[in-house]
Amino acid sequence: MWRLKDTSINDVSSGKVSADLLYQNGFKVIGWDIEWQHDAKTKVPIQTVTDIMELIEMRLKENKTVRKGHLVLLAHDEMFRMGWEESELKKLIGKLKRRGCYRFEHLRNYPD
Repeated sequence: MWRLKDTSINDVSSGKVSADLLYQNGFKVIGWDIEWQHDAKTKVPIQTVTDIMELIEMRLKENKTVRKGHLVLLAHDEMFRMGWEESELKKLIGKLKRRGCYRFEHLRNYPD
C-alpha cells in the first residue's frame, strides 16, 4: 500500500480507507518494492543474500520500483532472531555498501 504525492497503489483492498485517511492527514504511506521472504513456520529467510542482492540490482536497473532510483526492502524482524540470520542481513548490507553505488536512508527521507 502506497500513498505519496502522485502515487496511490493498493496491494489489497483491506486498508485502503485507512491509507487514504492517513495521507489526507499529512502522512506518507510507504509500502515496499521487495520483500525478503521467509518460511511462515520456521521464520528462516527463503532467499539467500545473493538472491536478494540480484533482485535489488535488477529492480533498480530496470526501473521497477515505485520511485526511480529508490528501493524499499521489507525484511521481517522475526527472520533475524538467530545469530546466523542476523549475520545474513549484515552480509547483505555490507555487500551493497561495498558496491559503492548504494546509500541507506531512513524512510522519513523517502521522496514524496
